[in-house]
Amino acid sequence: MPGNKLFLGPSMKNAIFSATLILLILTSGCEKAIHIVIPGSASQLVVEGYIYSGLPPVVILSHSLGFFSKISSSLIDSSFVHGATITVSNGIQTQTLKEYALDTTGGNTIYFYSADSSRPLQIFTGVPGNTYSLHIITGGTSYTASTSIPKGGDILDSLWVIYPPLKADSGKAILMGSITDPPQPGNCIRYFTRINSGPFLPGFNSVFNDDLTNGTTYSTEIAPGFDKNNITDSAHRFFQVGDTVTVELSNIDQATYNFWHTYDYSFTNTGNPFSSPILILGNVPGALGYWGGYEQQYKTIIIP
Repeated sequence: MPGNKLFLGPSMKNAIFSATLILLILTSGCEKAIHIVIPGSASQLVVEGYIYSGLPPVVILSHSLGFFSKISSSLIDSSFVHGATITVSNGIQTQTLKEYALDTTGGNTIYFYSADSSRPLQIFTGVPGNTYSLHIITGGTSYTASTSIPKGGDILDSLWVIYPPLKADSGKAILMGSITDPPQPGNCIRYFTRINSGPFLPGFNSVFNDDLTNGTTYSTEIAPGFDKNNITDSAHRFFQVGDTVTVELSNIDQATYNFWHTYDYSFTNTGNPFSSPILILGNVPGALGYWGGYEQQYKTIIIP
C-alpha cells in the first residue's frame, strides 16, 4: 500500500506491494476466442526500512501480492512477515530488532520491527554522517543493505503563502518555501506535509535533487501531500485558509532518492497507455523495497 507515512516517533509507513506488467494482445479480422493465461509471479520479500536522526530504526517486512489479488484486510494482514531476525549496525554497535504490533484507527494491524526495549544497552539512534547496515534473515534466506544519514544537506529556511487570483479559489492558499542547498553537489531531499493534526503525507512527487539548484538559495512551491492509498484523493496545490501546516524536509542519500524517485514516477504513470515501463530501484538485493536514512527538519505555519 503505497504512500502513507505512519509514525513511530515521527514515522512509520505502510507496507509496499509489487505489481507485474500485463501484456495486451490485440487481434483483428478474426472471431476466434483467444484465452490468455498470465502466469503468476513468485512472491518476493518486500522491505520498508528507515532510520531517522535521533530515532531508532524501523523495518516493515511483507510478501509481495499478485497483480490480480483482491485487496482486503485479511490479505494485507496475512502478507506481513513474522519471526524474522533483523539486526542493524552502525559499525560499532549492533542491535537486534523486536517485532511489534500497532492497531490502526481503521481496525487493521500493522506489524513492524524496531528497537528492543528489553535490551536498552543495545539501542542506538540515527546520527547524521553515519552509515547503517541492515541484516535480515527470514525463511532461510539472508538479505543485507546499507544506508547513510546525510549531514549538512539542504536547509528549509522559511515558509510563506501566496493567494490564487481567481475568485473561485477564494479561501485557498499556495504554500511557498525557501531552501538553501550547500555548495557540495549530490544533495537529495524528500518532503511531507501535515495539515492540522493529520498524518504526514508525501507529495505527489516527493523527492528532488540539486542538479539545477546546487549551491543556491531558491524558492519553491510546496504542494500538499496526499494519501496514495486512496485513489479518490487527488494531488492538489492548495491549502485552506486557517490550516496549520507542518512541513517535514529530510535529507536522504542517493539510493533512497533513486527508490522514491522511480516509485513516484511509476505511480504518476499508472494507467497511462503511452508511458514507458519503469523499474523501481530498491537497494535491498534479492528483495523489493528500500533501507533509507533521513536527516529531518520541521517548520510550521498557520495559513492566515
